[in-house]
Amino acid sequence: MKAENTALRIIGIVIRIALFGIAAMVVVRVAKIAYGYGYEIFAQTPVSSGTGYIVTVTVGEEDSVGDVARNLEEKGLIRDDLLFRLQEMFSDYHGKIAPGTYDLSTAMTPDEMLAVMSAKTVAGEETAEQEGNSEVGVSGEDY
Repeated sequence: MKAENTALRIIGIVIRIALFGIAAMVVVRVAKIAYGYGYEIFAQTPVSSGTGYIVTVTVGEEDSVGDVARNLEEKGLIRDDLLFRLQEMFSDYHGKIAPGTYDLSTAMTPDEMLAVMSAKTVAGEETAEQEGNSEVGVSGEDY
């Protein structure tokens, strides 16, 4: 009886150690992936260095950020569509991609591409803000 209990305890300890080791490896792997994405969100790099090449991209009225990201990845402008969606979410251009046709370069960072694709929206908002400020009697120079 005692020998069986001792053997079961030893087997239980070995199984716990193995499960702990597997859990530790999973945590390390997930941490590496998360760090890589976190780093790439803010330290953006273009697909190619130098002048790159120009690609024409069309964004439709009903296109989501995911649709735009898949299109950019298919055309070789970005490496990872999930990463682009995260970069868009954390950028100043979140939700501002305007429909239209754009000439983008493989030498552009994702933030530069977002700036180009959001220029119409951002310009429209600035105009509306300026008009709103003049109606209230507050100018941007007062700040």
